[in-house]
Amino acid sequence: MREFSRRYAEAEGALLGQFRHLHTDIFGNREFVEHLRNRGKFFDHEEKRERERDLILVDYDEPARNVPPPVLACLHLGDATTTLTPGGWVKRGFET
Repeated sequence: MREFSRRYAEAEGALLGQFRHLHTDIFGNREFVEHLRNRGKFFDHEEKRERERDLILVDYDEPARNVPPPVLACLHLGDATTTLTPGGWVKRGFET
């Protein structure tokens, strides 16, 4: 994320803390989607006049520049795969 928003100077984990405090309703969902659409804002305290800047989280023009979530564990069951990421288990190849 700092690669896309170089002037973002908040402490490591500050953005995750901000996301954790979003409301768990439609309004919190909308706010999070706004961040995913790169419409989030942050204050640039290093500039002479503190000003609001765009917070870029995702590079939609060059997706290869985005960082994939870390894989904590991976289970292979035949053609199916279950992967544990920080966001939870992700299943692929299972028929529902």
